[in-house]
Amino acid sequence: MTYKEAREAWMWADNFVLSSDNVLYYTSVSRRNVDGNLPEMSLSLVEPTTMIQEVLHNCHDSIEGGHQGVVRSYQRVKLDYNWIRLYADVEEHLKSCLDCSSSKSLPQLKVYTPGNVLAERPFQVVWMVCDPFAEISSWKHCSVVVAVLIYWTKAMSGTDAVTVAKVFEECIYR
Repeated sequence: MTYKEAREAWMWADNFVLSSDNVLYYTSVSRRNVDGNLPEMSLSLVEPTTMIQEVLHNCHDSIEGGHQGVVRSYQRVKLDYNWIRLYADVEEHLKSCLDCSSSKSLPQLKVYTPGNVLAERPFQVVWMVCDPFAEISSWKHCSVVVAVLIYWTKAMSGTDAVTVAKVFEECIYR
């Protein structure tokens, strides 16, 4: 162990207390000043890694836990327990929770994209994609013009405004 690591461990050691029955607690000081008195000191149990899943189950999956989401579950666990990667473990546990993942819907898209715009007639919705591809002589780009279910592809020498407009006009007004 290097001197820097030893010094850091020594500083961290002040935050832990071993009780008379050999239980390790992490001491934290509340940042809030309660009624003008000194800040409040609290103890939270340092949980062994073998018990983490059981604690997460009790604080989230059980009847008392209530599947409250990441922030509330984290706050509930943080009140009584402490371990390294606590927030990350709570987040991982909630992502694997079948009840939460099946009951919460995905956010609804409010922006129109080619994937969620429906057309009622041909050429009602038209979009164009210009992609670069391997240079073969003077052709450097490929444009794909999509109109409902009609796909049209053309090789272009560049993607400047005039060239793109000509390709678009050629496709639509041919």
